[in-house]
Amino acid sequence: MKEIRGLVLAVILVVTEFSLLFSVPVQAKQNLVFVGTVRNNTGHFYRFDGNSWRNAGEAKWDTCPQNTILLGHNFQQNGFWLCASPELANQGTWYFGNVVNNQGYYWEISGGKAMAVGDDVKWDTCWSGRMLGRLFNPNGFWICVP
Repeated sequence: MKEIRGLVLAVILVVTEFSLLFSVPVQAKQNLVFVGTVRNNTGHFYRFDGNSWRNAGEAKWDTCPQNTILLGHNFQQNGFWLCASPELANQGTWYFGNVVNNQGYYWEISGGKAMAVGDDVKWDTCWSGRMLGRLFNPNGFWICVP
């Protein structure tokens, strides 16, 4: 009987990874933040679980997992979108650093909209709130929460 349970668990894990790759809604845990980055017109999805970012694969633009809220987006070939669980989403203004080819662009996210507020901004800049985390690479990001 234990072997059957292990097989069922393996199938569930494969289905979960498959659903992330193909943008099938996935249940979000509390206090999660999802970042979608667009690089050269391809969407990539990352999940923050409170400790680190996890690459969740390719994603359709503007797609958030179930039980999360779209905070804001910038739709262009090197843009982004942000999603968060409700207890985080309604806390106020967020700031997002979108790094493209080692250059940081700074965005204010509030009320479902993203507004550009700075070009060539130093990494890890938080005008308000606190640093939640970052993906440190030439096409990464950092995120500041209220």
